[in-house]
Amino acid sequence: MPRLFAILPSLLLCALPANSAEPPSDQANEFFEKKIRPLLVENCFECHSAKLKEPKAGLRLDSRAAMLKGTEIGPAIIPGHPEKSRLILAVSYKDTELRMPKKGKLPVSAIADLTKWIKMGAPWPGSPAVAEAPTKPGFDLAKRKAEHWAWQPVKLPPVPDVQNRDWPLSPVDRFILSKLEQQNLRPAPPADLRTWLRRVHFDITGLPPTPSEIDAFMQSSITNPQSAMAAVVDRLLASPRYGERWGRHWLDLVRYAETYGHEFDPIIPNAYQYRDYVIRTLNADAPYDQFVREHIAGDLIKPRLNADGGFNESILGTGFWFFGEQVHSPVDIRGDEADRIDNKIDVFGKTFLGLTISCARCHDHKFDAISQKDYYALSGFILSSSYRQVRFDSIENNKRVAKELEELRAKYRPAVLKVFADTIEPSLERIAPSLLAACDAMRASKAGDTDEVRAWVKHLTAAAKDPNDPFYLWAIACATDKASLLERFKKLKEERGKEDEKWLSSFGQEHLIATSNFDWSSGPWSADQIGKIGEELTEQQLEWGSSIDRPILRFNYWPAVRFDSVWNSNAVIKGTETDHGVLGNVARYGRAIRTRNTTLLTGKVYLL
Repeated sequence: MPRLFAILPSLLLCALPANSAEPPSDQANEFFEKKIRPLLVENCFECHSAKLKEPKAGLRLDSRAAMLKGTEIGPAIIPGHPEKSRLILAVSYKDTELRMPKKGKLPVSAIADLTKWIKMGAPWPGSPAVAEAPTKPGFDLAKRKAEHWAWQPVKLPPVPDVQNRDWPLSPVDRFILSKLEQQNLRPAPPADLRTWLRRVHFDITGLPPTPSEIDAFMQSSITNPQSAMAAVVDRLLASPRYGERWGRHWLDLVRYAETYGHEFDPIIPNAYQYRDYVIRTLNADAPYDQFVREHIAGDLIKPRLNADGGFNESILGTGFWFFGEQVHSPVDIRGDEADRIDNKIDVFGKTFLGLTISCARCHDHKFDAISQKDYYALSGFILSSSYRQVRFDSIENNKRVAKELEELRAKYRPAVLKVFADTIEPSLERIAPSLLAACDAMRASKAGDTDEVRAWVKHLTAAAKDPNDPFYLWAIACATDKASLLERFKKLKEERGKEDEKWLSSFGQEHLIATSNFDWSSGPWSADQIGKIGEELTEQQLEWGSSIDRPILRFNYWPAVRFDSVWNSNAVIKGTETDHGVLGNVARYGRAIRTRNTTLLTGKVYLL
């Protein structure tokens, strides 16, 4: 018994918590020196110690304080809790992404020693029992903006004085000459006319002058060289080759490609339309601020129309968001989505702002005045957008035609409906008794008394198997006895009610929900149409000519957006590129449903 009580104080000291002010026992220190320190020196210090200017992952393991500090993710150890310590997680190889050391897994005995050491309170002779709390400066946006040179307003510097005042042709030349004179250098002599002509051709169009262009220039420069040179520059700037030459540099910035890369390398439908848009924009000398607006919100601004074709140029600028490599079947869908958004933000920042914004995906930018909040604000902008194919070449013309058709429809609809009603009324009066008689015959399992009734029985029998037949519901009613029919509808109603109750109880009354189980007529909901933007979807809407091959009259009983057979005809989509795989069977022309503007004061919105 005396020996048992003598051992207990040592065990208690070994199990001191991390914030205990009591020093570890001699036995604990001895265990560290014999088991833990050699293990760390041999396996960890090579990558995670103060001898490195930049330890791997910013983690040091050469002191207890450094382990407690850990990295931005958290501490490496939590004394007394090996099951919560990332060091144990790493050496145990349980996490596929966090495995240390890289050269191979530690022996089972070594992992057991580390686990025991942390459970003892992670004693480290000579180290304080509690690590100093790391001080992390707050993100001061205004301070960074004031200190970094890139955020300062542009100012015109004083133009330096030079010795050779006859050489400069512009203030820029003075800066060049000033540096040359400081090094006791002189500018190169002017190029001869032939050399100048070749250089300016390559600079503006990327192509050499033809022999006839050389002869014409040399002849015209005899009397007035300056006028001849100005004429060459104007001619080259007006050439279509100018946009092709300089558009290449812009296409590099926005990582233009005509395929998505990856395994099957599927095409990006109609990518070449963006390429041609860039070339046309440069050749048209469109203002740069207009060019930027078209890339960021070209589908929302007043369109810039092509001078020759009259089509919408602005909406094509938005295509740059959808270049870049894309995995056709990602395993981690959310992770892949986050990577795609990161790529878009990275390209946007570098191209339009000259900034590397992607650093702020994980933390406030270490150098520029960009916070993590800024990054995810841009993410929200991208997430609230969508990919759609748009008929830019016909949308403006379709708007005009649609407006004319709507005016004609409003003018003639009453007269057409009256003629339609007057025409079918006699037929309805004759059909109604035949339908009732056919229904009675079907319930009695008879063929019918007259040829007309027998024909209706035959048609309704087939219609009961075809949900697309206009008489489908009537046929179902006729094929079922009245009691069974009422029971069937009662059961369907109960199931629908339970489904609605399940949705409401799942999401709560404070949430805004839009599903097929809810009343869409409470809108106004609107849809992007081929001809009109933002047309409201209404109930009891009469549609004419829904098919090119067989014009029909269709009556909508609820607001809806349907597959458009007119748009998908070969006459419309001919000559365009479609999506890769089975998606290419349908032309996704860009119709989107829009909700009404809603102000949320409480609750949440769930969107999928």
